[in-house]
Amino acid sequence: MDELIRARTSMPVQVIEDGMKIEPNQVFLNVARRDVEIRSDGTFSLSDGTKEPTELHHPINTFFRSLAKHYSDKAIGIILSGTGSDGATGVVELRKTGGLVIVQDPKSAEFDGMPLSTQKTGVVDLVLKPTEIGAALGQPNLDRHTSPRHNC
Repeated sequence: MDELIRARTSMPVQVIEDGMKIEPNQVFLNVARRDVEIRSDGTFSLSDGTKEPTELHHPINTFFRSLAKHYSDKAIGIILSGTGSDGATGVVELRKTGGLVIVQDPKSAEFDGMPLSTQKTGVVDLVLKPTEIGAALGQPNLDRHTSPRHNC
């Protein structure tokens, strides 16, 4: 995954380590079968994910819950192409605390499971193509509290 992302961005790409400080303009990648949370001091916390091979592992939900807990209305959750429903319950908590929820337009996704599951929650603020997300985040008039659930 890190090689794929490095080929598409000029930002540094790092694999997350426990205690690593979050820095702007960088891409951080999770290790397989691990849960990542954000601490209030701006560092990552890693823990073992689901231990039973038959249990579904939902690391995105875990991450979004910690984001909601520590960063509430300063948080932005973005769900891109993927299978399954990971992230769908996490975005509900994120939105309840005032965070912004963006989902990739399922029509533009290679795998639409995660975008569709997230849209079904009813808490999505923006549905965009991946190429539109950066520009939308840079909009000074992006009001995540008064104009939820619309397409840009």
